[in-house]
Amino acid sequence: MNFSNKDITVFIFTRNRPDMVIDAVKSVLNQTAGPVKLYVLDNSTDEKTTEAIKVFPSVQYVKTDPALPYANFKKLQSLADSAYTMVLHDDDLIHPQYIQLALEALNKIKDITYIGSKNTIFYNND
Repeated sequence: MNFSNKDITVFIFTRNRPDMVIDAVKSVLNQTAGPVKLYVLDNSTDEKTTEAIKVFPSVQYVKTDPALPYANFKKLQSLADSAYTMVLHDDDLIHPQYIQLALEALNKIKDITYIGSKNTIFYNND
């Protein structure tokens, strides 16, 4: 099988951090592999994230119950329908070629179940 960007769904979990989730969304939308299905799962206690995400019409926004433990994860389980899923948090940013490189690995190596990456801390005092 030859995997493409259509075989990956990205989920971004967020809670009360609209400024950070915007950066995370932009990092997914700017992928060189082309568009992927992108969900923002939000268990915020206010509507700031709802308003912030409206500027991205291609993003599928889902509000989850802030009182329900693991609400975003449970919603992901009901929405995941592609060959591969990628889970990010609102403070995660990915390199513009991340999905392209992941697809190259998926198409070269059989039976991959997990792809991880090295991390860099962007949000700190350094």
